[in-house]
Amino acid sequence: MTIEFRIPIKMISFLNNEFKNTPDIKLTYDGGNKTIVFDTPMTGDNGFVSLPINTNVYKTVIMVEIKISGSGAINSLEYPYCPRTPTTTISIKKCGPT
Repeated sequence: MTIEFRIPIKMISFLNNEFKNTPDIKLTYDGGNKTIVFDTPMTGDNGFVSLPINTNVYKTVIMVEIKISGSGAINSLEYPYCPRTPTTTISIKKCGPT
C-alpha cells in the first residue's frame, strides 16, 4: 500500500504484527529525494507497536509504502498538527500486486 501526504507525518502504528510477517515500511522524505526502509518489530496476536519518525533526521516524509505479508493492520498515522479545515479525501495509489 502506498500513501502520499500533503502534510508530513511523524508517527505510524500497527496492530497484530506476527512472527516473520512484520510490515516493511519505506519512507520517502526530503522532497522525494531520499528513501529508507524499516522493518517493524514483532508484536504477536493483539499486539501494538508505535514507530515515531524522527523529523529531525527524516524531514518532510511525504510518502509511506507499506508491505504487510501476513496478518496485521495499520492502526494510525500521526501528523504534527491538524489543519483548521480537515478534508476527508483519501487516495490510495497502489494496493497489492498488479
